[in-house]
Amino acid sequence: MPIAADVHGDYLCMHGGISPELHRTSDIDNVDRFKEPPLKGFLCDLLWSDPMDDRDARKMRFSPNPQRECSVKFGLDPVKDILRTNNFISIIRAHQVQVDGYKMHRWGGHAAFPSVITVFSAPNYCGEYNNKGAVILIENDKMNIKQYKDVQHPFHLPQGMDLFKWSVPFLIEKIGDMMEHLIKKSRANEIASPDSTGENVKEILRDQAHEQQVEKKRRREVLKQKILFVGRMSRMLKTIRNNANEIREIKASRPDHKLPAGILVGGSEQLHELMAKFHRARIADSQNESMPKNSRRLSLRTKQALGIQ
Repeated sequence: MPIAADVHGDYLCMHGGISPELHRTSDIDNVDRFKEPPLKGFLCDLLWSDPMDDRDARKMRFSPNPQRECSVKFGLDPVKDILRTNNFISIIRAHQVQVDGYKMHRWGGHAAFPSVITVFSAPNYCGEYNNKGAVILIENDKMNIKQYKDVQHPFHLPQGMDLFKWSVPFLIEKIGDMMEHLIKKSRANEIASPDSTGENVKEILRDQAHEQQVEKKRRREVLKQKILFVGRMSRMLKTIRNNANEIREIKASRPDHKLPAGILVGGSEQLHELMAKFHRARIADSQNESMPKNSRRLSLRTKQALGIQ
């Protein structure tokens, strides 16, 4: 995959920005890009560096980049050096969301052509920023910037699920409710029948054998267990439907990717308590989630550019 581009010999493009190790475009050709991006060095800077604020860009060449926790911020002077050495007009980069979709970094004055241009093509980034998107069109040595707004996202089910799979839990739940209603009604009719009331015990004992009474008790117990089973199934299906996100997160956090036994029977409250314990553990362990500090050391050339000993 390309990590930079030379457009018509006029514009140098990359995702992040320049590096203290960049002097000529041939330096980019020598970068080993067949690996995971490191947290320091030339390749990291091309992907992660950012331009300084306008007020600082004329004061410093490079500075640390605490927002990214890697790479550097660059100013006007190193940009001018690269443009002059390689005969470019401007550097075009992305990496930072902009309200209008682009930003002209006119560090050389408002009348001068921008030394750096940031262009961001994703409108309403993450569905939250409400920013415009933009692209740069270069034709016949002319540059035009096209802006656009986001459009309403097409409706889609979670995880790309199709309608039939999505509707199965609802269908099972409704069938369970129907079965529970029928079983309860059947049990009520049986209990209300004359041969099963306490007032007719003597008549039942007189007209039927003891074995028939045992069978009736067994049938009632089976009916009771069916009602309890249908009730548990209905409760589990409602829990699955109402807590789909929590269930996915719990399964993803467990080594076997399975829910703990009995968790669905406990209902939403038990799921929420399990998630609360998980998040408390994650917060307690957050200090161990960051990259070891030794892995964030800047390269020797970057340190020299920043004036760090």
